[in-house]
Amino acid sequence: MSNESSQEKSGLNLVETASPTPLERKDRISTPKEILEKGAVSNDAIAEKLSELDLTFDGSRDVLSSGALGPIYRVEAKTQEGETVPMIEKVFGRQEKRFVKLEADSFEAASVNTRPRLGIVDKNSDSGKLEGVVIDWLFNEEQALKDLEGIPGIPKSYGAVYEGKRGSILEQFIEGYDMMDITENAESEDEINQIFDRYVDTYTEAADRGYIYNNPYGATAMVDKETKQPYLMDWYQHGTGSTDSDGPVREKYFQGLRDIKNFRQEVINQWSQAQAEKIRNKIQASGK
Repeated sequence: MSNESSQEKSGLNLVETASPTPLERKDRISTPKEILEKGAVSNDAIAEKLSELDLTFDGSRDVLSSGALGPIYRVEAKTQEGETVPMIEKVFGRQEKRFVKLEADSFEAASVNTRPRLGIVDKNSDSGKLEGVVIDWLFNEEQALKDLEGIPGIPKSYGAVYEGKRGSILEQFIEGYDMMDITENAESEDEINQIFDRYVDTYTEAADRGYIYNNPYGATAMVDKETKQPYLMDWYQHGTGSTDSDGPVREKYFQGLRDIKNFRQEVINQWSQAQAEKIRNKIQASGK
């Protein structure tokens, strides 16, 4: 469901005053100075957070990709026994909070059926009047992963790190590929269906706990290359509420299921076409 259609149904006029600017992908290691310039927290801040989990951090950060709100790094921590614990660091940086103006009679009206419901952390302005709400995307992601902990397909969270206006979250690193690359990695149509069946299971279990995944159609999920378990990775901007009693939330839930169904069929079609092409090439190469 688009943000525009959500606003129409809620009767609210939301205007985001700051838009995230995706960073270009860089396949190289960033220097500490470059990392800080991109809004990431310092090595010391990460080390302090990981020390709470009895983990140590040596300061290494490799650029993996560009997220919607900032770069994504691979970082490595170590246990007291010396075992390596790979993680990703999702940088929210200077955009960790976005101010949303709205037209509503009350804070309660503003917090129902709007896209950024969870994470309304400051409902009053300095004057004590409701002029807007501050949406903290980092808080959203951290809270969702805490509440969804234990569901297969939900990445483990190692905690959010706040440092002034900078912010990052540390999450489980998934060794594999994103859902857009299934056709290049799946060995059979049965394997594709197995991945999508698990995807639906995770999506549904999360909804049972009150969280609707915002974008199930695309590259926002990673597939573990060994277990074939898909992981829903982006929870900073999600829908919340009961699918039993809240009409728009229920509609969003079923729209997500339809998106996953359509996504599955597209992947299967692409995989079938790729297999047919391989067969044709093999026949041509054999001269038959």
